[in-house]
Amino acid sequence: MPSNLSSSLRGSLAPARVIDLLERVSAIYIRNLESSPEHAPLCGFGASELAGRFMAGICTGNLPESLPKTGKVVNELITLGVLDSNRKERHAGTFTFPVYGPDNRPSALLFVDPSTLKQICLGNARGFWNLKTAGESVELLVAGSVADALALITAGYANTVSIQPESSPDWDQLKSLGIKRLRLVHAGSTRLPRPQSGFIVDDLHLLSRSSSVLVKSGAEALTDMMSRAEEHGAELSDPGHFSVCVGRRRYEVIGLQKHDRRLKCTIRVSHAGRIHADTLDLYQARGRRNLVRDLCNFFSEGANVIEADIGRIITACEGMADSAASPPPESDGPVLTPEEKDEAAVFGRSPDLVAQVLSDFDSCGLVGEGTNKLLSYLAMTSRKMVSPHKPLCVLTISSSGAGKSALQDATLDFCPPEDLVRLTTLTGKALFYKDRGSLKHRVLAFEEGDGAKEAAYGIRTLISSGVLSMEAVMRDSVTGKMVSVRNEVEGPTSVFCTTTQPDVDAETRSRFLVTGIDESAEQTRRILKAQRERHGEGMLESNEDRDDIVRRHRNFQRLLKSVKVVNPYAETLNFDHGRLQSRRLQPQYLALIAAIAFLRQMGKEIHENDTTEFITVDEADLELGNRIAAEVLVQTMDDLTIPARDLLGLIRTFVSQRLEEMSGGDPDAPYTETDVLFTRRELREYTGWTQTRLGTHMRELVDLEYVFMKSGRIGKRHQYSLVTDCPMRSFSLNLSDLSQPVNEKMTGCDKG
Repeated sequence: MPSNLSSSLRGSLAPARVIDLLERVSAIYIRNLESSPEHAPLCGFGASELAGRFMAGICTGNLPESLPKTGKVVNELITLGVLDSNRKERHAGTFTFPVYGPDNRPSALLFVDPSTLKQICLGNARGFWNLKTAGESVELLVAGSVADALALITAGYANTVSIQPESSPDWDQLKSLGIKRLRLVHAGSTRLPRPQSGFIVDDLHLLSRSSSVLVKSGAEALTDMMSRAEEHGAELSDPGHFSVCVGRRRYEVIGLQKHDRRLKCTIRVSHAGRIHADTLDLYQARGRRNLVRDLCNFFSEGANVIEADIGRIITACEGMADSAASPPPESDGPVLTPEEKDEAAVFGRSPDLVAQVLSDFDSCGLVGEGTNKLLSYLAMTSRKMVSPHKPLCVLTISSSGAGKSALQDATLDFCPPEDLVRLTTLTGKALFYKDRGSLKHRVLAFEEGDGAKEAAYGIRTLISSGVLSMEAVMRDSVTGKMVSVRNEVEGPTSVFCTTTQPDVDAETRSRFLVTGIDESAEQTRRILKAQRERHGEGMLESNEDRDDIVRRHRNFQRLLKSVKVVNPYAETLNFDHGRLQSRRLQPQYLALIAAIAFLRQMGKEIHENDTTEFITVDEADLELGNRIAAEVLVQTMDDLTIPARDLLGLIRTFVSQRLEEMSGGDPDAPYTETDVLFTRRELREYTGWTQTRLGTHMRELVDLEYVFMKSGRIGKRHQYSLVTDCPMRSFSLNLSDLSQPVNEKMTGCDKG
């Protein structure tokens, strides 16, 4: 892979240049639609009306024919997302709709798929589509997509605009046009962003998207649904504070709380200048009866009418209670500016993304450890993957001071803080009492494994099952009886842990990919050199660069979508079947390949099967996955840690030298390696290892019978000899040979 991109691809395009490109591309798409009036209508509008009234166009895939094969414009269109890396249009077959800014030039271009009605926005996502026409009114309907807005316009709501639901709209633009009132049309579970002030805001809730209603049932059905939403809508301001309207009666629900078997809130109503408020548990019959009696007098209505209203309120509360029972999840994170999104998207679409990730680790001060860097970054990224793949979990076993915490800290610095749960110690049941979604798609990291020993069962259950369930007995504060209360904590969660102890519980260890730090003298030399450089003249500039790198990675991680990953080559792959461990290791191997594809998703085509979006694994993902697996999975299968393997190699060298001295160079001398006895002191002097480090891993070699203790007891010296019939490593993964193209293998399998 190339180490660097051209400057036009690495940096973000200037806003003025984005507008120029969108204007030129939009004009081409409009001409395409004007010259093709036979295209099927979209949400009630024919091709000619779409082009004439809304300046819509169509992306036919012929744009590259009017462009040079290479050059600045092609690179800019790739960066913008109009073309892919092969110079083909990313969004062929879609309708296009320009979003005009205050200067009457397109600040964004929306691509709408006519079959799924999903849309993609290129450019500034804060604008309003159809504002040129609808902005003539002082009141606007706001929809969450162009297709929904077109459907509402077809149904007679001409003053409709659309926004990007996940963006932060430029409400000041509406203020400058004199807009006074906004009616936000929420569809299904989608919630549109609300302005903080400056407008009268009404919320209309539809059970389905207006475009779906129009397509399935027609404009009249959509008009009826809008009318019902206006009369009986639940006006949402936040999950714990909203209103339910029934006819002319408006119930304001404040401070909604749901815990165990309670649905507690304050209901406030006003009528004819009077106000009534009551705080109650809606699940308690006595409280409901008192409320119905009071409201019958307040509204001068019959009990059956008010009871029906209370039923509507309970239904609305139950629909929103889960999100109201606890504060908004931390994973929402900050709202990214268009410039930050563009920078992160350019980074994610880079063809040498993996090389850039490794380079950024180096720039942040972590030298060497190429495989470990990549494995850790993939594990952190895998927290967002969805079933059937589970997140990767990493256990780093190494000597004290080797740099295992530095590797973990450098990786987790790239993780958005809202997706990271960092702990130094954990009690046995603590994980079971966390909020339901507090660990979902997050990284759970421990500084030292000793701090989490008590919670080992919870950790491995969370990794394997993806959920923690617990029932405990507590006293009901209402009835006074002891009741069983169930709590569930959802995953998936990627777990990071470091330790100096090789004797990690086998059940817990088997859930992790096990790795270790390079403890060689050459790696030490590189680390010392980097430490000195960080204290030199470039220290301040280096810190500024590091902040920019960390910010870009966090924003990139926030933009990753939880799409499924399909491996079309899975059935052709090989994996060692001679060990029982393989039953647990192969899913980790497949998850590793999926994590690589997931990381590179912005450079891949996103496919759709019914309502499921997915990407596919390619041969580059397989090749990189096999390279990492050949090192990491072999270490995971190995009973010896990396430091113990290093010590075994040093002992072999020491014994060979001692054997040469004993034989005096005579190849016929009657000595073998088992005749060479040595003490720990001799090994300390030969290796330069500390007593603690040497003692820890000598015990490992003795326990696993790589070294035999010949003699020694309390008060006497221990002597050891090398067991010569133990190979350095006795197994391999038997992975697929990728020297032959994978598609050829698949063809061969099909023929067979």
